[in-house]
Amino acid sequence: MIFRKEVRRVKKEKIKKIEELCKLLRRLENRDYSERTLGEKEKPFVIKGAFNRVDLSKTSGWVRVEGMAIIVDASEAHDLHLELVGKFNLVDLSGGKKIELNREKAEINLLDASGVSIQKLIS
Repeated sequence: MIFRKEVRRVKKEKIKKIEELCKLLRRLENRDYSERTLGEKEKPFVIKGAFNRVDLSKTSGWVRVEGMAIIVDASEAHDLHLELVGKFNLVDLSGGKKIELNREKAEINLLDASGVSIQKLIS
């Protein structure tokens, strides 16, 4: 009897946490910086926050992404110096040219670097 009550309580707590996570995921934004030149060595372009998707495809320059993102799409980027700080589910660098990636302070679940020309990798 006591065991069943405990199981029900734990289930309710888990359901509540899942509902809170779903609310958070619905509020996540998409940011589109594709096909632009962003930042410079002395002053990188900083993107802060929690995002569903950060689109850096065909982008060049110096970019720092801080926080959390489900997808960071830097496919076909060129001359991109990308620094990641935080948690990232998927980072797509496919088809990029002359990419410098600093992932020293990042947790990345999946990194797609197919067909990429990495100039420098800091991990």
